[in-house]
Amino acid sequence: MLLKEKTIVIELFERYQNREELSQAVVQDLKERGKQCQNVDNYTILVNNKPYALSERTLPIMGYMLRQAVLDRIEA
Repeated sequence: MLLKEKTIVIELFERYQNREELSQAVVQDLKERGKQCQNVDNYTILVNNKPYALSERTLPIMGYMLRQAVLDRIEA
């Protein structure tokens, strides 16, 4: 897990068929890492009571497709 000031990046080792599965998997991963976390909806996750927008990206690295979940902090 990469944690920047306003962005959290999590490497995904499974392929998720829909947004709900992805969101649940990200919340579970963050909870296992000791974060307070909950789904607001399939596009927004609260991490330590701060809202983050969830997106997914795929990066080609040496013939392998690396999938990542990206959480960007939502500023109020």
